[in-house]
Amino acid sequence: MGPHAAARHAQAKDSWEMSDEEKVAAAAAAKDAGNAAFKAGRWARAAKKYKAATDGISYDDKFSEELKRQARRRALPHD
Repeated sequence: MGPHAAARHAQAKDSWEMSDEEKVAAAAAAKDAGNAAFKAGRWARAAKKYKAATDGISYDDKFSEELKRQARRRALPHD
């Protein structure tokens, strides 16, 4: 199963059912969907996807330090 397929599978679960790794993958997929919506001029949809990405990893206090780095690198905007 590729990373995008894994993320789609992870999104089918509620967040409390996901492993930490699945949460990061789902957040990255939501960010990618937000980027696509933004490029298409669908601002409201992009905002919803970006919010979903940040909400999915906002409670990362139990993530390992490496997973926190991955989450920030993959799911949050970069400078």
